[in-house]
Amino acid sequence: MYHTIRKDRQSKKVSSATCNKNCEDSEDAIKERLDDQNSKSHLCQHCGKIFSKISKLTVHMRIHTGELPYKCSFCDVRTNTRGKLKVHERRHTGEKPFACSFCSKRFSQTSNLKAHEMIHTGKTQVCIVCSKKFCKVSELKVHMQDHTGEYLFKCKQCGHNFKQRIHLKEHLRTHTNERPFQCEFCNRAFRRLDTLQSHVRIHLGEKPFKCPHCPWAARQSSKVKQHVNQQHRDLKASDSKVDADQVLTDI
Repeated sequence: MYHTIRKDRQSKKVSSATCNKNCEDSEDAIKERLDDQNSKSHLCQHCGKIFSKISKLTVHMRIHTGELPYKCSFCDVRTNTRGKLKVHERRHTGEKPFACSFCSKRFSQTSNLKAHEMIHTGKTQVCIVCSKKFCKVSELKVHMQDHTGEYLFKCKQCGHNFKQRIHLKEHLRTHTNERPFQCEFCNRAFRRLDTLQSHVRIHLGEKPFKCPHCPWAARQSSKVKQHVNQQHRDLKASDSKVDADQVLTDI
């Protein structure tokens, strides 16, 4: 009897130890799955994209809402990220912190520096038809479509052709009537981000695009170009250039 009881106790002990180990393994597996889920649990309700951090989702959401929380200290331009504001303000300060490794030129953005240094290293992409140079293979591919007339992206519903996928994606919304970019001030929604941003300026009363020759200003850079052509025809074309990149955004 004693032997039987002792054996049973040993059996239960082994069973308990096995259970504890299995439970620990199970808990570790559950924790791992939860960590994996939590790392990808931030879902955009507008487009379905998933982000590992809530901060990344917050920045992404500004694409849909058109929110531009960062205002330039020197002008009326607003941006959707602090980094883009910093790059923009360098236009006012003249700061160019990125120096070329091969010559004395300096740049305000790392992307411009990398593109410039390709001139020295010879790593540019050259068009075999017109010898135009590009920094990226993707840029060369888009350019080559002008020569071949063969567009990579075609709408299956109407047959319209596009050079870039993003332009096809925007076009498809005319068929689906999808309007993912919603105004935070009213119930209007738009197919394109730039259209939303222009609309939001109506609520904010902002006109960030200035005429280079008079105090006139507009919500869209195209309106300034139109104004310059109509009101300042006598001025040199070089003087009437309008900076179309004055408002910076992130898609």
